[in-house]
Amino acid sequence: MILQFTSAGGGFSSSTDPLRSVTEELLGRSYVRYSQTDVWQPSVNVYEATDRFLVCVDLAGMKPDLIHVMALQNKLVIRGERQPPAPESANAGDFKVHLMEIDSGAFRREIEFRQDVQQGEIAARYLDGLLWITVPKL
Repeated sequence: MILQFTSAGGGFSSSTDPLRSVTEELLGRSYVRYSQTDVWQPSVNVYEATDRFLVCVDLAGMKPDLIHVMALQNKLVIRGERQPPAPESANAGDFKVHLMEIDSGAFRREIEFRQDVQQGEIAARYLDGLLWITVPKL
């Protein structure tokens, strides 16, 4: 897991290619993944205590080193990329997809706090498919 802290604003580029999605649909791929953008947003829970926030992010099936957590002033940015799940089989290509609802590919989620936080003290741990981020208050 990569934790990064910056005080200045900065963005991430998004490599959306709507033409590719339309082309794949027209070529008759076995399924069409519906998404308004190529970047999906994982579900989060945000808890607050007197001295800190606790953020829980649903990122099942991830490798922790592919998750990036960045603090930008009072905003937390979680981003990364999740590979689509595939059948465990030497002949995985023999399977035809009938339904694909599990989000995969690049993701990004931003959480803005209404008060200042201690950027240098933010800690994260990945346990049982959930990313837990502790964000101490100032």
